[in-house]
Amino acid sequence: MVEAVGIEPTAKPSNDKDLRQSITEKSHPLADALPRHGEPPPDLARVTVSWPRLPEHIKAAILALVRTAEV
Repeated sequence: MVEAVGIEPTAKPSNDKDLRQSITEKSHPLADALPRHGEPPPDLARVTVSWPRLPEHIKAAILALVRTAEV
């Protein structure tokens, strides 16, 4: 067994409520970027929590889709 060194992914939240809580807690680095009112939509919460583990080409595709919606 390999010893944990601090960069391993955390356990996946079991449901949308857990996802929202995990990104809105003050200890999460994205907490300051989120609005202080209401909860983020579940789909946005899922993308936010998964973002650090996504391959670069998937991140690029997501950003390209978002950019097309901004036009």
